[in-house]
Amino acid sequence: MLENIKINTGLMGIIKPNWDNKNDHFKYRISITYNGIRTSFVYYTSVMDYRENKRKLTKHDKSFSLQCFINDCLICCDYDIEEFLIEFGHTGNSTELKQGFTAFKECKKSLKKALKLFTEDELYQLSTEIYKLEL
Repeated sequence: MLENIKINTGLMGIIKPNWDNKNDHFKYRISITYNGIRTSFVYYTSVMDYRENKRKLTKHDKSFSLQCFINDCLICCDYDIEEFLIEFGHTGNSTELKQGFTAFKECKKSLKKALKLFTEDELYQLSTEIYKLEL
């Protein structure tokens, strides 16, 4: 299935994402096409990639970005909001709860985009395929 997915990338710039306001990261728009249907998502590289000025994504990086996107999607399949908040440590003060709700909402948006291309079962299959590539 993975071999039928086309991945295009575009560097959008350098940013301090809201989950890491201390470090710069490269921000990319990742576009995926499957069966003639396309969607896109945002991907941030590591701090180390930024520090080493690694601007070009390798095939491995592209697969990893897809894996991150799929993992975000599957979180919404595996957890309801209460389970998500507990599992990812967003159970403290109102700021932590707000961050948790925001993160869950972003995962839901990712799932909505992914379901334009794949079924839920296909997302699990893709996750397994990519994981096996990493071994």
